[in-house]
Amino acid sequence: MTRAPRPSIKDVASAAGVSPTTVSDALSGKGRLPMETRLRVREVADRLGYRPSALARGLRNQRVGFLGFVLVPAAAASVSTVNYWIQLQTKAAEFALDRGYALVMLPPDPEGLTPVSFPVDGVIVVDPLRDDQVLATLRNQRVPLVTVGRDLTGGPEPWIDDDQTNGALKLLQAVAHPGDRVALVTLPTQKSYLQDINSGVNSWRGHAAGYPIIHTVESVEGEEIDPVVARLMQHEPPDLILGANERITLSIHRALKSAGYRIPTDVRLASMVESPDLERVQPPVSAAIQHPVTSAEMAVTTIIDLIRGQTPPPSTLIPMDLAIRASAPAVSECADQAVDDGVAS
Repeated sequence: MTRAPRPSIKDVASAAGVSPTTVSDALSGKGRLPMETRLRVREVADRLGYRPSALARGLRNQRVGFLGFVLVPAAAASVSTVNYWIQLQTKAAEFALDRGYALVMLPPDPEGLTPVSFPVDGVIVVDPLRDDQVLATLRNQRVPLVTVGRDLTGGPEPWIDDDQTNGALKLLQAVAHPGDRVALVTLPTQKSYLQDINSGVNSWRGHAAGYPIIHTVESVEGEEIDPVVARLMQHEPPDLILGANERITLSIHRALKSAGYRIPTDVRLASMVESPDLERVQPPVSAAIQHPVTSAEMAVTTIIDLIRGQTPPPSTLIPMDLAIRASAPAVSECADQAVDDGVAS
């Protein structure tokens, strides 16, 4: 069977009734074209199955058509175990491909990046650590950089992140009563999202005297979480425990149930990171919702702008949403329940 020839840029131009230059500008985002023309050209290109040659484009523009993607893990986590990272990487690859770039996973190891073993036009670094040597190595190589999660040492790169500070505050306002004893179980603040969660929790004005209690753990697994839960539930147990991420929260959920505590009757539980697992456990856990798809699209757009010599915004914060579930009902629901109980008695 003879394979049909790949459509060329001239084929797209002929079908759309425009010049090859217009097709190139419409598909690359360049030039001053009416949006109607861009959309028509893209529709024709999709219908014909046309894809621009990344190699030819790279030779013309001195670019290779690859974007690096570095994920900096912590606390024994990996991209395959964290739902947020899975979505972020998958969508970044899709958005990059739509813009004519391929996404290449690079190792979070400075030695593996010196010299750059993989030719890339720019790099997206996700969740950099404080004083991250991956960033230092890439800066020395003058590679265009964007981070998802900011560099805590105040690096010059544009960054995108969920608004964790206001997300934590919004979650507490929704599920905590004024005067509640709130405990936060978190990891060392080597990443910006953890520092921002601490700031948000501390900024809530409804804490009981002497609260919040903040417990820092080195691991999200049960052998470290179980003793923390046992200590928290002695004497005056907290009214609400907040986990800094979904893996910590799931370990707390398991530890509470194993010890015979009732959620939310004995203690309410919420998470600062959402995941499908939090919705599947019983009772399902209230959580702040991050937006990895939006972060992925913004990161890809920003790094391509940098590669093209444009100046993107220095920072972008994405407002967070909430998923209110049975483990920590909304304050208004708790109040309504209290009124109902009072009438019934």
